[in-house]
Amino acid sequence: LEIKIKKGEYADFIRGLTPLTADLSELILKSQCNIDINDYCKVNRYGIRKFDTRKLNGTDIYETLQNEFDGNFKPNDVGTRQMVPLINKYSDDNVLKQKIMEIMDIEQAIRNLAAHEIVSVTEEWVKEKTGFSPKQIFELIKFLIVKAGVKVSKEDWESYDKMNEIIVSKVRGYETLPG
Repeated sequence: LEIKIKKGEYADFIRGLTPLTADLSELILKSQCNIDINDYCKVNRYGIRKFDTRKLNGTDIYETLQNEFDGNFKPNDVGTRQMVPLINKYSDDNVLKQKIMEIMDIEQAIRNLAAHEIVSVTEEWVKEKTGFSPKQIFELIKFLIVKAGVKVSKEDWESYDKMNEIIVSKVRGYETLPG
């Protein structure tokens, strides 16, 4: 995503926010709140993960989601919108809670506009719609990556390929890369 910013490809940057915020939310739930969202999910025949009401029923997770959705929680696809309320409830880190809400609000404010409408997506447009510049959004993402438990160094941030390998390894199985 940083490369997209550097190249001025802001629409592609915005489209990349949705999967990234979902993955980061899931990692944060696991690393900061000791909640593995997979314990409450099933995978349908199309390979799409959804909440499983049998696994959710009677849990505090289910109650939290019902409260968030005014009693109308449906076991839909698992995404940022469903995980952020869990982070807000189970994390003691107020800065993390603020930042995860900011990234969700940013993503919701501009993603559909950039993905489904013909708009000129400029740095100014992003700032106008979200209150954040693309660089500020990326700094927010970097903060959340660290909070998600991804071990990164200054050199990693400067190495696109190495950073990409680390993030992919964490998202795909939470394993650690050698060396």
